[in-house]
Amino acid sequence: MFLEDLERRVRGNGIGSPELVSHLSKYRGLMPRLALIFEIAERAGRGNVGFVGRKAPLIPNFGGYVSFENASRAVQWCQYLESQARRIYTAFSSKMTAAQELSKKIKHREIGDTNGFFNCRDVYINGWRYLKSSELVKSAVDVLEKAAWVRSVDGSSGAKGGRPSDRYEINPKVWKMDAEEFVIESSSAGTQPTNRQNLQNLTAES
Repeated sequence: MFLEDLERRVRGNGIGSPELVSHLSKYRGLMPRLALIFEIAERAGRGNVGFVGRKAPLIPNFGGYVSFENASRAVQWCQYLESQARRIYTAFSSKMTAAQELSKKIKHREIGDTNGFFNCRDVYINGWRYLKSSELVKSAVDVLEKAAWVRSVDGSSGAKGGRPSDRYEINPKVWKMDAEEFVIESSSAGTQPTNRQNLQNLTAES
């Protein structure tokens, strides 16, 4: 039942992001492998010997089957691992979605003053989708900063003092490139510009 349900969810795209679907598709092999490991460990604990280097049918008293208990244990482990994977991929996905949305706003010059400076509040007060809170905006800025779209600069305190605001400068090279040439996307290697020409970090130019 577990594998049938997993296959239905993977093929029906009822799981979530493509990255999570790809991750959970590996559970097709993970679950039976875990079940076999649990079965062998249990039988070894009961005194069975001679497992090393032998295929499953040749293991003494193996019988070519895995008990229902060990199969259930493997399913429970997969369910636990899925719950942890969802937490990770959900956080990652929301961060990347926010970064993609902010990059579009920057590209269309909807963010920044005439000199290309902005702070987080300039963004979230607009109530844009995926950028409605200071936390989401800050996470998006962190991604864009690593990709050399923006750099952090010294902020200034308000009229009544207090902590200086987060302030960022937009890399002017962003506006000189076609949207197709430079986008922010997720990959197994992390967040990277996808164009072949590397965008130099602003700090190296100043």
